[in-house]
Amino acid sequence: MLIGEAVRIALDQDKCITRNSFGWGHAKIKPTTNENDCLFLVLTHHENKRIPRWNPTANDLMSDNWAVVE
Repeated sequence: MLIGEAVRIALDQDKCITRNSFGWGHAKIKPTTNENDCLFLVLTHHENKRIPRWNPTANDLMSDNWAVVE
């Protein structure tokens, strides 16, 4: 699905988004509606490492393979 649709669903269901180039389930983005940045979460050794900023590429923004995940 497109990123806009994935973000709408993720916000509605309090979930995250990812795409297969991130390695499904290993990295995900938690969209927010506040002035802070989206959180980029990377699963390392069964812990989520929070990275405060995500800088999407044009390819990320145009991709149609986004998915909503826990």
